[in-house]
Amino acid sequence: HNVKSNDIFPVHPLFSAEDTIDDSAQRVRADFPTDFPTAQFKRFANSTDGVKLDPLIFHQCSYAGSEFVNGAVAIGEIIGWAVRTVSPAAFASKWYVGRARPEEVAFEIGKNKQRFFINLNDPMVQHVRTMKLTNASDFTAYKEGSPVHPSYPAMHSAASSASTWMTVVADLTEEQKAEV
Repeated sequence: HNVKSNDIFPVHPLFSAEDTIDDSAQRVRADFPTDFPTAQFKRFANSTDGVKLDPLIFHQCSYAGSEFVNGAVAIGEIIGWAVRTVSPAAFASKWYVGRARPEEVAFEIGKNKQRFFINLNDPMVQHVRTMKLTNASDFTAYKEGSPVHPSYPAMHSAASSASTWMTVVADLTEEQKAEV
């Protein structure tokens, strides 16, 4: 748990390269569905490049200053709409597909079961067997285990829909597009 996330995968600029896997797990556990897309948009808005909203989508008043209702309020509405629109499909897919959670697979491996199509000689499988898991939640960052719904698709796909709509409503730089 004290392994740095950055040692395993690239860390998004919203987060610290010094974060551990446990820091990342706790962040995801406690997030509100609109937290990360809001933080992403605020990061862009507060950057040197800023964010220019498409005037054909958002009417901008002619007076000096930033537009609040057709700016921040409108973006907040889109963020909420996107999460609300994608969420039912994500959860319906979870229950239709019913993909096992990683801790379920790890626990089955630890019990030498072959319920899942895995290569029992794979080094990762061998490593999981050495963990001596007594229950599935031993493989998670949470004592109570993960949520009881299937793992796929991740609910965070609702929030990550920002990568689609943000490039439509705002004139992002190439660096911002790559970050989203």
